[in-house]
Formats: sequence, structure tokens, C-alpha cells
Amino acid sequence: MYQSPSINEIRQQVVTEAFATASGERSLIFISSFPFICIGTVLKVESDYVFLDIETTYISELEDKVMRIHIDDIDVFYIENGGPSIPKIR
Repeated sequence: MYQSPSINEIRQQVVTEAFATASGERSLIFISSFPFICIGTVLKVESDYVFLDIETTYISELEDKVMRIHIDDIDVFYIENGGPSIPKIR
């Protein structure tokens, strides 16, 4: 018997696809567990992780580093993809 995917499975698939097609684009990501915000360039997606080259974040020690962010931890995100630019914050 066919069982339709859950809303969480659909969300994970959509978010993963959004980041997978955004390699090289700048992104703004909100992660609630810290609370945390980071701006950086999407490098790649592996399984359910996005690798982000961090440009700006609240924790200056993480800037200019690559962070591996679990897709399920992302609450809100924006990818430039030709839309309005994310401001440069330093």
C-alpha cells in the first residue's frame, strides 16, 4: 500500500533541492537552536547537510570558515538566486 510522504519529508526534500541548485550563491540562514544567523556562500549539499562558506555571523571566530548545517536545523533561509542582494555586513 502506498503511503504519501510526511510534511517533514517533503520539507526536507524541498529545502535540500533549493540549496543543491544554489551552489555558488549567497544565502542568509536562521538557525533557532543557537539562536543564530549566518550569511555565506553555498558550497555544496551532501545528503541532508548544506556546506556554507561563512561570511558573517554573530560569532566572529566562525567567519571565513566552512560550516556544515543540517537541513532540519534551518528555520528560515533566503538564497539570492538573482533576487535582491543580501547586505554585506562586517
